[in-house]
Amino acid sequence: ELYKDDTVRVVEAYAKEEGYCSLHCHMFQSNIFIVRKGRLKIYIYDGSSPRATEVIALDKHRTTYAVAPGVRHRFLAMKDTDFHEVYVGFYNQGPDEDDIIREDIGSVMSVRPFI
Repeated sequence: ELYKDDTVRVVEAYAKEEGYCSLHCHMFQSNIFIVRKGRLKIYIYDGSSPRATEVIALDKHRTTYAVAPGVRHRFLAMKDTDFHEVYVGFYNQGPDEDDIIREDIGSVMSVRPFI
């Protein structure tokens, strides 16, 4: 954890190539991704759709993307990636590590069944 106050929490993160996180959402905080080195794809899921409805690539050309509270998402590292995750609390809630609803678990795989 790099920083935390009543509204914002910043975490330093690393994802190995082909690593991905769980499909999840945060109900009371946004999840902002800032890529420092590497390439990360953010998959956005609309409603209860099992397939991503939007894919955002983050790299040296586009380094930042914010996921709003309540939006289902996951990331996939296209190469070894250093990045920051910034959590900003909403609805009079501060950043909370327990504000996460996971639908599955992350891993490192060469086959990506969620795409």
